[in-house]
Amino acid sequence: MKFFKLLTFLMVFASSLLAVEEKWLYSHEPTVSGNYSAKRVLFRDSLLYCVGIYAPSHSPQNVNMVLLRLDPLEGTKVWEITYDALGGRDTVRDAFIDSEGNVYILLSSQDATGKYYSTVLKYSPTGESLAGNIFNLGGEAKPKAFRQSKEGFIYVAGEGYRSTSDDWDIFLLKYSPGLETIWTRTLPREEGNDAAIGIAVDSLENAYIFGGIWQDSQSCYGFTTIKYSSLGELAWVKIFEPPNDTNYEWDFACRGEVGPDGNIYVLGWASGERKKYDIILAKYSPEGESLFLYRLDNAQGEDFGVDIAVYKDGSIYLGGQVEDQEGDIIYLAARFYDDGRLIWKRTYQSIPYEWDYLYDIDLDKYGNLYVTGFHEGFITDNEFATVKYAKNGTRIWADRYSIPNENVEAYSLALDQDGNIYVAGQLYDQALGVLKYTEWDIGAKEILSPKDTFLLGAKGCPKAKIKSYYGNDLINFSTRFEIGNFYTDEGFGTVEPYGETTVVFDSVLFRDIGIWQTRAYTLLSADEDVANDTAYGQVVILPAWMPLPNLPPGPRNKMVKDGGALVAVGDSLIYALKGNNTVEFYCYSLRDKNWVMKESIPLGPSGKKIKKGSALCYNGDSLIYALKGNNTLEFYAYNINRNRWEAKREIPFGGGRNVKQGGCLAFLGGRVYALKGSSTQEFYSYIPNRDTWATLTPIPLGLKNKKPKDGTSLASDGASYIYAIKGGCGELWCYSISGDSWRERKPCPFSQRTQRRRYFKSGASLIRGEGERFFAFKGGNTQEFWTYLPLSDSWQELETLPLGDSRKKIKGGGALTFANGKVYALKGNNTLEFWLYHANLPSGGGTIFLAPKGIMADFNRRRLFRLEQARIFNQNLNLKLIVPMEGEIILSFYNTLGQKAKEFRLGKKKPGVYYQNFYLALPTGIYFLRAELRTKEKTESVKEKLLLIK
Repeated sequence: MKFFKLLTFLMVFASSLLAVEEKWLYSHEPTVSGNYSAKRVLFRDSLLYCVGIYAPSHSPQNVNMVLLRLDPLEGTKVWEITYDALGGRDTVRDAFIDSEGNVYILLSSQDATGKYYSTVLKYSPTGESLAGNIFNLGGEAKPKAFRQSKEGFIYVAGEGYRSTSDDWDIFLLKYSPGLETIWTRTLPREEGNDAAIGIAVDSLENAYIFGGIWQDSQSCYGFTTIKYSSLGELAWVKIFEPPNDTNYEWDFACRGEVGPDGNIYVLGWASGERKKYDIILAKYSPEGESLFLYRLDNAQGEDFGVDIAVYKDGSIYLGGQVEDQEGDIIYLAARFYDDGRLIWKRTYQSIPYEWDYLYDIDLDKYGNLYVTGFHEGFITDNEFATVKYAKNGTRIWADRYSIPNENVEAYSLALDQDGNIYVAGQLYDQALGVLKYTEWDIGAKEILSPKDTFLLGAKGCPKAKIKSYYGNDLINFSTRFEIGNFYTDEGFGTVEPYGETTVVFDSVLFRDIGIWQTRAYTLLSADEDVANDTAYGQVVILPAWMPLPNLPPGPRNKMVKDGGALVAVGDSLIYALKGNNTVEFYCYSLRDKNWVMKESIPLGPSGKKIKKGSALCYNGDSLIYALKGNNTLEFYAYNINRNRWEAKREIPFGGGRNVKQGGCLAFLGGRVYALKGSSTQEFYSYIPNRDTWATLTPIPLGLKNKKPKDGTSLASDGASYIYAIKGGCGELWCYSISGDSWRERKPCPFSQRTQRRRYFKSGASLIRGEGERFFAFKGGNTQEFWTYLPLSDSWQELETLPLGDSRKKIKGGGALTFANGKVYALKGNNTLEFWLYHANLPSGGGTIFLAPKGIMADFNRRRLFRLEQARIFNQNLNLKLIVPMEGEIILSFYNTLGQKAKEFRLGKKKPGVYYQNFYLALPTGIYFLRAELRTKEKTESVKEKLLLIK
């Protein structure tokens, strides 16, 4: 289990390292021999300082301050200063850069006897010593933190004692910018030792000290915040006292910040009910009113706050060291709303079962949090450990820096205006070191289009979303977009800091069937994070028509012919009458992709079966209605739930003719509407709850004086109208239910592809799709497929139905229905073919493309028969054939035993590029495809290995 946990960590860690680059490492080469360690790294307005300590001749009793100015671009030393205050140990407590580039340093200095003093130093950007001040209370003084106000005054907080007392009291010093003492204040108390740890200053020059005051009544320290005015007047003291049952005595406020609203946020720790320390976040008003107190208990272990920062929106970030459930010390980072609600909390552990000590945090202007410290290795060496979190808590990267066989420890970090990160600490041989990270980075975040599915021949407009991970300036860049091996384009753009932009590329014509990978990647020479440069996706290019499993041949091995009909029930079931003088009735499941025979339609009083004039419609609930046709008046209802047919009142005899050719149905508004066809104009509606028929206004003869014949079909618009295509001509009529009236609409045009004058005839069908759109077969031994748009009263020719295995066109038994965004079709014409049309995808305008003249010249020159594409998608084989000369195409499929499993004869083809699709209906396994081109002179063949998964 431990190995798996470690392996998982290493995989995650490896992926996170790539978002930041170690630009350079400065390793100090001292002018004086000794042990060195960096304690603070500072950056402001192109000035980079590092403040540390060194022990001359490696003496632990004599430790001095060292100040370095470094070149932030090259990582080289500009100058170095060392300082020994009183001949003893100097410990760096704090440092900052003022608005003029001067650096202030706070030292806790000891003399040769070991007594403590507070030392403040000031240096110019050139390294000149500008001022200094050494202070004690008469006994000793340990400074802990200092801050500069907006007016330039320096406030120093610490603890010390006078020569007349042994108790340590909290003190506060105020200096001028030149380090002259303005006033000194102590918080005198009669008993106990008090401690200061942190300080903050507000815009009114009020100072806040954070630490602990001894509570003699409970024999413990209390989490303490103290406020002094700019004149040194004590305003208030607030102490958070731990529960009475605790046996801990070290509760402290350690850091604090003033928010944009003037309230004070205080971080520290206090003992909890389980006698373990918890992180405490408190908020006080300027008047000392407690506004909230949040106790953060990570895993019922020892938890300590380390540092705090307030963002410009008022939210609070904090960093701490916490104990996890296994007792390991790890990083904690968290963000809170200004009312104390937790936004997010994150922990970080470099390596499972080892410890990480957090020392410093910082915020950039975009609300990203950076934390640093070191990983203490029990098996490995100590390492710098730096982590970046986004404003939303996402860990952007984590980096561990190590030196083989050496222990390195980070104590401080700083950010520059270009988004670079500087981490300072102690290197090998106790050398001072500063490590620079850089994040010049943009990446392709997402492919916006094309994605999902397109039809063959459709056009797409590639678009990619590009994100900047660089926070300080605009970036001009270029991006490349690729689709499979047939499309490449390059686009250009500009992105705001940490912003996003969309790059639009030239449109693409999808000429190849299959599943194609899409790739967008940025081209930025200075990009430090190549891992996020590329976004991937895929686009599926499908033929407009795809074959589905054939209708079963049934017990009499009959094909679909006159009387074939379809109707959709919901979005998952298709019902079909086979016609062709049978009573066979089937159901196709769109989920299971198979046909099931249902109860046959009754022979009825006539004893006849289904032939011309049959039709189906669905009532939207549980019934399917059927006209039998075949020169009868029979009318039936099929109960879907019971799988049972029931005879209903026959359609009226009317003018003396039975239903034969051209009979059709539609359902709307609770009624069934029927045209009798058979060269009559009769039009009726069936009222289910009364089992009666009503005679309606007959369909008009029209200008050509045509009555409905074979090829007539009805479809409702789902609202108020019934549309009818009239067999024997191209007329389209619209019937108003409310007005019981007909209106002629624009007739269906002749095909621009075939240039043949064809009307609606046997096999024609009309069906409503989604929205204001209808689809129609023209039938009459054509492949024509059309869409009609009522709003514009216009027709558009769509992709023709393929010839398929049978090489036949649409004729008697052709039928359409619509479900789930797709058109489903029976071809009829003595076939069993069942097809799907992707109506919900952009139309491409055709499934066969002839090669341009330039490509044709290349074909003729090379004279090669080629199979450039063979892709299987859900049992559908899509082929791209390069035919260099006229000849017959035969496709044969062989299994691994060499047995022929399937054969398709495509007939004669002229030279060109052909896209073909077939439904294989083969068991899963490996197959070998042999494609042959047979000409008068010779036979050429190509082979392809195929893996049929499903």
